[in-house]
Amino acid sequence: MTDELAGLIVHFGGDLTRTRCLLHVINLVAKTVTKEFDVQDDGEGTDDLTTLAEGIDAGDLWAIEEWEGCGDEIDDVDGWVDEISLLTANERARLEGKIRPVKVALVKIRKLAFKIIHSTTILLPAWKAVLKEHGLPEKIMPRDVSTRWNSTFDMSDFAVEYKVAIDTITDKHKLGLSSYALDKHEWELLRQV
Repeated sequence: MTDELAGLIVHFGGDLTRTRCLLHVINLVAKTVTKEFDVQDDGEGTDDLTTLAEGIDAGDLWAIEEWEGCGDEIDDVDGWVDEISLLTANERARLEGKIRPVKVALVKIRKLAFKIIHSTTILLPAWKAVLKEHGLPEKIMPRDVSTRWNSTFDMSDFAVEYKVAIDTITDKHKLGLSSYALDKHEWELLRQV
């Protein structure tokens, strides 16, 4: 459209003068901020965070397929600036050290949500039983997906609201979810997200 306008209007500057809608700008800003909490595989696979995060991309792909047909397109990244690439190696290492605890908390909640949703015979009924035990409304934890910029907030907000249920289900060792249990500090980080 901007190319056509450049041909029709003499003084139109084309793509350079295009203004994005406010929601798209907010979306890009939010994605830039939340992208810093994604786990990047270093290729070695020896990092405990990388090991914990295994399979998250598969969950993301499943959720993207589930949302197809909802009218939303995957956002292009035109104008996206990778702020991390502008940092020195020392600054990157320092930043990574500061945000690592947040990454761990988010990975645990992402994986827990994915596991509960995809274990319809064991974990999903156990989740529903825990909710009933605590008198909480029966809801499924929202999944955090890259195509929804606010899904990280929705997932974190839900986790904080359902903390007692999450603590209970991750404490049931026979379910194999103990690696997703959050400590007091991680819960505080989720509240802040």
